[in-house]
Amino acid sequence: MASLLEENERFCEQCSTPLIRKTWSTGMLEPLGRFGRRRFCDHSCAIEYRSSKPSAALTKNGQRYQARKLIPKGSCARCDKPDARDVHHRDGNTANNNPANLERLCRSCHGQYHNAQHKRLCIICGGKHKGYGYCHVHLRRFKKYGDPLIVKRPKSGELLVITESVRSPDHVKPIRLCLMADCDRVGNMRGMCDMHYQRWRRTGDATQPHGRWGVIQRQTPGIGAGGTGESQGTDPGIVLAGGS
Repeated sequence: MASLLEENERFCEQCSTPLIRKTWSTGMLEPLGRFGRRRFCDHSCAIEYRSSKPSAALTKNGQRYQARKLIPKGSCARCDKPDARDVHHRDGNTANNNPANLERLCRSCHGQYHNAQHKRLCIICGGKHKGYGYCHVHLRRFKKYGDPLIVKRPKSGELLVITESVRSPDHVKPIRLCLMADCDRVGNMRGMCDMHYQRWRRTGDATQPHGRWGVIQRQTPGIGAGGTGESQGTDPGIVLAGGS
């Protein structure tokens, strides 16, 4: 019994030949779902139909396929590698399949060109992009000092601007110095430099120096319970960390 798809006669969109269910080499008929989606009688009609359509009406993959058919096969136009398979659109518009806009390239040259177009570089030195338009070095300076062009002298800790900033003033943060008096270091945590912050975190007082394990204190000798003058604590002059 014929199905509704078979009863409703359909025609090839290229040559107008009536479409019929194909019989495969195994003897099975073409599935009805596949037959219902088929628009052409064979593969050659499908190729002719897509080649005759304007590029703007095709998908991007269809436009690229049409471009490969328009340019004759040959070697790469840049490195002379034989049997180049890709076709490059010079203006970047895949719908413009004008032969003057097409160029035969190998896969390597084609990929290098597009990777370079989309690759972001540092706006200061042109190095590899890391974030916010900067490379790793300038990004670290921007996060630490508020300006990617500020450098710090290793010994004196003096901050220097190597050149004018390329960013707008809205993006440049002011340099915050340590809140402690007579300290010209940069304030990173709670407005204090690293040294004063570590003092405050361990002792509660940013002005109090500390040793490795805490405030350095010196214990005085005690007097024994029997009044003999023997020391109950440590010997005089021994430095303890943290005190008791």
